[in-house]
Amino acid sequence: MKTRAEKIEELALLKETFAENPVLVLCSFQGLNVDADAELRGEIRKSGGGYRVINNRLARVAAEGESYASAFTGLKGMTSLVYAKDDPVGLVKVLVDYSKKNPLFSCKTGLVEGQQYGADDLVKLSKMPTKIEVQAKLLYLLNAPAQQLMGVLKASARDIASVVQQGVEKEKFAG
Repeated sequence: MKTRAEKIEELALLKETFAENPVLVLCSFQGLNVDADAELRGEIRKSGGGYRVINNRLARVAAEGESYASAFTGLKGMTSLVYAKDDPVGLVKVLVDYSKKNPLFSCKTGLVEGQQYGADDLVKLSKMPTKIEVQAKLLYLLNAPAQQLMGVLKASARDIASVVQQGVEKEKFAG
């Protein structure tokens, strides 16, 4: 059992985590073995997030007075907190994909920029493109007109070269 000082320290750490991370997802992991938990933690780390097991009562106390406090009421069972500073879609994709592979793991609720999402909403959110995918599409859209312009500019030189090549092949330029 934790001492009062340890609980106060954990409470401060939870408040700091809530304040610093706009993406918070509360998950259930009851029955998950150590290997599966280690795999999950690795995938979360790759997506830029963090993972920790929390005490439900301490999490409720840490969230008191905040706009998102309702997400922490009624927590039961073993609960973990997954958090990230950015790219909520990428993190939620990892969690939803993992929950499909391992039915012992599930998402309870999520908070993105203070807005609460239920488990079904998190599944919908996971189907959106990630930050990196959006950036790649945007760069493609910005680059496409320049590529088309270069194609038009090169076309006249290509056409002239083609006509000359055909003339040489058919010996039209022979004197």
